Amino acid sequence: MYHYAFEFKLASICKIINVVTSDFNDNTNDFSGLCLENGFKVISIKKTMDEAFFEIVQSVVDGYLSVYELYKKEHPEKELVQLLKVKDKDFLNKFEECKKSKKSIDLNKMLNKKIKPYLERRGAVREIPQKTQIDFINSPIALFSLPRICSEIPNVEWITFFTIIKGGYRFEQCSSRKI
Repeated sequence: MYHYAFEFKLASICKIINVVTSDFNDNTNDFSGLCLENGFKVISIKKTMDEAFFEIVQSVVDGYLSVYELYKKEHPEKELVQLLKVKDKDFLNKFEECKKSKKSIDLNKMLNKKIKPYLERRGAVREIPQKTQIDFINSPIALFSLPRICSEIPNVEWITFFTIIKGGYRFEQCSSRKI
């Protein structure tokens, strides 16, 4: 079961990619991710959610672009068609429904303003006071990976994070780089 999702734009190829990710799986000691566009499965054994989600998105971007560039080199005149993309209509409909039904982006603005001092200092996420952490109980720590993804993965122009579990939130981050 996947609990969270990332949607992001790869600037170099103007392609929007969707990735679903799981919570930490105690049985296998990992987080898993699935790219809906090509069926690429990624596992992260990082122990923190923000580190694991960064690694999953980075792996999907690297894998997607590697295949894309190789295909374009071999077939410059053709458009890449992903044969293994997720096609389950029920899953995709639920995914789209969750993506559209999340709480207001205004919540994101409020949370970003409140947590900004911690996000600006690299590695400071774990220094957030308990009282402030309680305020974020409904917005998983995965949102802390968004600024890092936008700043450290050169091809990501913008990214959206949302939960695909009931009553979730939606967060967006744009790259500060000129693309």
